[in-house]
Amino acid sequence: MMISAKSATEPDRCAGSDARLCARDFQLLARPFADAVSCFFPDGLKLDFLTSEKDDADAEQPGHSFLLPLVLTDETQVNLRLSTQDSGLAERVSTDWLEEQAAPVLHLLALLRPAFIDCPTGLYNLHALAPALHLYQGAFFLLHLGCIKKEISETLRSCSEAAALLQQHMDAALFSCGFGLFAALRPEKDAKSADRSARLLQRRLRQEGLSRVQILHLEAQQAYNIFIESGLAGFQEHLANVDKQGPFGILSASGVSERRTERFRLVKNETFRQLQQKWRGQKTFSLVFFRLDNLPDEQTSPFSTEGLEQQVSATLAQQGEIWLADAHTLVCFLAGLQPHEAAPKAKLIRKHLQDALPGASFAIGIAGWPCLDYAKKYIPANGLKALLHASLLGPGQEVIFDQLSLNVSGDSYFEEGDYHQAIREYRRGLLLKPDDVNLLNSLGVTFAAYGQEHRAAACFRQALNLEQKNHMALANLGYTLLRQGKSHEALGCLEQAYSAFPADEALPKELLRPLVELKLKQDQYDQALLVLKQWAASVVVDKDALYQRHLGLALEGCGKIEEAMRAFEQALKLSPKDAISLGHLGGLYQVSGEGQDLGLHFCKQAIRLERNDASLWRILAQSLLTHGNFEAAAEAIRQCLRLNRLDARAMWLGAQIYLKKKNEKEARYWLNRALKLHTISKELKEQIIRTLADPAIFGRLASGKAKSSARSPAPRRTGA
Repeated sequence: MMISAKSATEPDRCAGSDARLCARDFQLLARPFADAVSCFFPDGLKLDFLTSEKDDADAEQPGHSFLLPLVLTDETQVNLRLSTQDSGLAERVSTDWLEEQAAPVLHLLALLRPAFIDCPTGLYNLHALAPALHLYQGAFFLLHLGCIKKEISETLRSCSEAAALLQQHMDAALFSCGFGLFAALRPEKDAKSADRSARLLQRRLRQEGLSRVQILHLEAQQAYNIFIESGLAGFQEHLANVDKQGPFGILSASGVSERRTERFRLVKNETFRQLQQKWRGQKTFSLVFFRLDNLPDEQTSPFSTEGLEQQVSATLAQQGEIWLADAHTLVCFLAGLQPHEAAPKAKLIRKHLQDALPGASFAIGIAGWPCLDYAKKYIPANGLKALLHASLLGPGQEVIFDQLSLNVSGDSYFEEGDYHQAIREYRRGLLLKPDDVNLLNSLGVTFAAYGQEHRAAACFRQALNLEQKNHMALANLGYTLLRQGKSHEALGCLEQAYSAFPADEALPKELLRPLVELKLKQDQYDQALLVLKQWAASVVVDKDALYQRHLGLALEGCGKIEEAMRAFEQALKLSPKDAISLGHLGGLYQVSGEGQDLGLHFCKQAIRLERNDASLWRILAQSLLTHGNFEAAAEAIRQCLRLNRLDARAMWLGAQIYLKKKNEKEARYWLNRALKLHTISKELKEQIIRTLADPAIFGRLASGKAKSSARSPAPRRTGA
């Protein structure tokens, strides 16, 4: 049995109070809402809310069920489902009685909703997070934003501003968790998609000027288990790992679980205590580490064989004392020897080891004390860093701890996302060799990842002072300048990197992509096509959607409309949700005259896919202008300039719209504003100057100004 009823909207009871209720409230808070309204209905009735996204099949329940549609004032509808197995109870439920419950149910929900809302920000609060996570299928984002200030009032204001930015740039259910923490729920299909969304959001918030945007993302159900067990405290370890990446870190929880533990330490505490006893009072000593490069006879650890450790130690007793560091590593203590003095003895010990273990190959890492400002307790870690360095060079290699060992260990920390420790390693390496270009480049890359672009740029410039044609430093400096908004300087660096790249190596896509994008941004379309030819040599172009999109943009800029349309169509075949290609294809349909209505449809569809791209709003404005919809075109231009305040072409288009509306004053304002921008192209600047000087366009204002000038009195001379 199913009946329906219109929701009552009695002005004296709930008008305005249910205005804030939306469909998302019921998606997230269906369970607590259903529990709250159960007081209106007899015992024995099971209540739950169905959103419009639920399948009709899901609405079917065994026994007797009733649907009570609740229409909110914003015209969205949710259904309250009542179900029971009791036939007698079902017979007592009447249509009229159900209709009478609609108004009080809406009124109660409107009163209940503020309990799940954070007052300073207007977002959902922590009370709403648990029920939202319980049934949500998608991704959970935990965001730590730079909102905390010295004064409480400033913090509240900053949190409100940050919440507004999140609502602007992220289509998701948002939650305020206090202390600059926010949570979000989005329907991401997998971790890779969630990571892309996180990076896009971070980039947009950085552009808005936030000093900290740290993001942790994981599956909603995984987050629910953590939250139910430990609350927000359960995420602290994960947030600490994000913090190691600096103020702009991004990390997935799966990535956290896969992180390696501290690798540069002795596994056996007993061995460390024995070494401490040996180096106590020593003025100098060296530690030599031997690690098996291969495992003869597929043994898990040959040193675990009964009596073998003792046999090896007895064999080497004359050379130095030796202990087991881990399952595949031995460490030898050599008193009174510097590393270079210990190297010959290390080779002799390795020969003894190979005699004891036929077929085995050993890498050697040597570290000594004193070294820089390292305390004795850190020398075993240095030896293990040298050992890792030796292992990377190949089987049977020997390395004395140096700046390259610190570069290798820094790289390992960087790969694990511990940027803070990576920076420490690179800096210590530079203390050993200040003119090491590779270390300077690695340090710069890490500073950039850590969110400190100014320090990154300084490192790359220092590397270029030592080696002017270092293509990696040039490319990295270009990337950094680009992130700082210095497009012209970035283009120069990337062009130098492009020229300095070794002829026998294929140009990487990581260099070609920003170079193409900068040339497109600066209207250098012919040069962009030349770079795209290099890009085409390194990829299968028919399967690279990004290449096809950039090819379309370059061809469009060169006026090759038909070729550009084919490129955009190919990009959309490979990536149907490519909003940029869709929007530009729509604009070209307008230009070609082949289908203006279809072109406008494509432009609108592109906006629905990507609302935060300024260029798409500009293209939509052009399409609307073509259709004669001046008001909508002006609104699209306002949206464009809200996203990009330095878009000279948008200002030019805005002026054209105001000229169509016969508002010459406003048109002149936008043209003059565009002329003041440093980002304006030479061609557009000349076009605007010609337009302003054209009496056929601004004749009335120009003549008015001339008359006014003619009436002005001549200036008086002063003095004798």
